[in-house]
Amino acid sequence: MNMRRRAVEGSMGAPIGEGQARRVGISDDMAGIQFEVGRMVDYVRYFSRDPLVVRTVELLAHACKAKDKRCLAQSIFEWVKANVLFLNDPVDAEKIKSAQRQIKELSTPKEILAWILRPILGKNIPGSVLDRPLNPVVIRSPFKNVDGDLAWVPDPKIVGDCDEGSTLLATLLASAALVPRFRFGGLWADEGGKKICAWHHVWVQVKLPDGWIDLDVTEEQSKFGWYFPGFRCLESQAIFAGSDE
Repeated sequence: MNMRRRAVEGSMGAPIGEGQARRVGISDDMAGIQFEVGRMVDYVRYFSRDPLVVRTVELLAHACKAKDKRCLAQSIFEWVKANVLFLNDPVDAEKIKSAQRQIKELSTPKEILAWILRPILGKNIPGSVLDRPLNPVVIRSPFKNVDGDLAWVPDPKIVGDCDEGSTLLATLLASAALVPRFRFGGLWADEGGKKICAWHHVWVQVKLPDGWIDLDVTEEQSKFGWYFPGFRCLESQAIFAGSDE
């Protein structure tokens, strides 16, 4: 989340279809940030009902007793944090990916990763893997791993920055009937003699019986309830009407 010209995946109205993208220029001011946040909100509202998202939440709920909201929120948080690999967006652009797409990325078969990593790993990859044609990708369950001679290939990760990690987390929480909102942090800056907040980061808060709890999945040191204490200006954005209290 940087104060720069952006291009986002998505447009006004309903989210775009799988495998599609539109590049929309976004201004460098607060209006541009609000546009980007609006896309994140749209994705959470729309994809929290997606069958793949719902099934993922159902499996994560097995770690908790029924109606234990704190345990469920923590189970979702820990799973997302464990499976997100932080990577900045391309230069002068801003990507936003739906929770559905991110979960499918996590289910990429290891054979595909071996093929992609061949130029880097070279001779360390078994020839039997690399010499055969690359078959069409078959999406598998994100909770199943490929066994056998590919065990050394890295497990797939969800790759993205704070926008995408927060969108995924908020979508899963909403699918679990937990109320999320986005939280933004930045530092004060001077722009033409006017004091403004230069926003640097976004994370999620979830509403539990004892109040709003901070959940940041892209900071390595973060734990359930933690956020970076160095921000000088903070702002929140409700995702569902009437929930930001």
